[in-house]
Amino acid sequence: MGIDVFDNTQPRTVTLNPSHENRVVTAVASNPSRSTVGSIQVINVFRRTKTGDADRDGNPLIYALKGINGYTILPFWRARIMGLAAQILTSVGAELAAFDHVLAVPSSNAFCSDFAAFVSRTTGVPLLPSTFIQKKTVGQMLAGFPTIPATVRKQDRQAFGRQLKEWRQLPPGSAVSMKLISPFVRPHLDPFTTAGPIPTLAGKRILIVDDLLSSGSSIASVAGILQAHGADVSALCFLSGI
Repeated sequence: MGIDVFDNTQPRTVTLNPSHENRVVTAVASNPSRSTVGSIQVINVFRRTKTGDADRDGNPLIYALKGINGYTILPFWRARIMGLAAQILTSVGAELAAFDHVLAVPSSNAFCSDFAAFVSRTTGVPLLPSTFIQKKTVGQMLAGFPTIPATVRKQDRQAFGRQLKEWRQLPPGSAVSMKLISPFVRPHLDPFTTAGPIPTLAGKRILIVDDLLSSGSSIASVAGILQAHGADVSALCFLSGI
């Protein structure tokens, strides 16, 4: 079961289609899939499939669920996809029940936090608010990059330089949007920092929840914060990487 995108509507409408597995594999029997971000184990509820068109590799589903980029999904199909997600989560319920907390990657869009709450309700694992984690500002990002890191590949250094130049033209207090950053730059970034009181994390098993696995930089950054305070971390994404 895949997704269809109807471009002749405004906004473009996303639906499920049981006759193929294009763009996103949504069948319960075919999910979840597994991947890693560095040493972090990731469970992917639904698996994206590669089509060769970046705007068709499953991305419209997450855009529609978020209501962004000119995509939408009708309530019937939203309920259907979330029903499938519940079945998939239930299929690995014993594994997920071993976690102490579910924690959403902080996002300006409500879908990620809503999905983390959905995971918590479905699995019975308590939700840990991520209010002690916040996105870095442009100024905080620039402070970490006085020059282009030596780890950036030669073919990516130009893109990295353009990103630094763009940040220097913005107010230092501006929020950083990872979605607007080149995928060649994202893996080198650490986009989150702590803010306010930090709960006791030592010895806790935390399941980080994100909506879409792309470069993995957001998961890696949040995981680094949690691990630095003694937590054991894994992750769960609504959509897999490609």
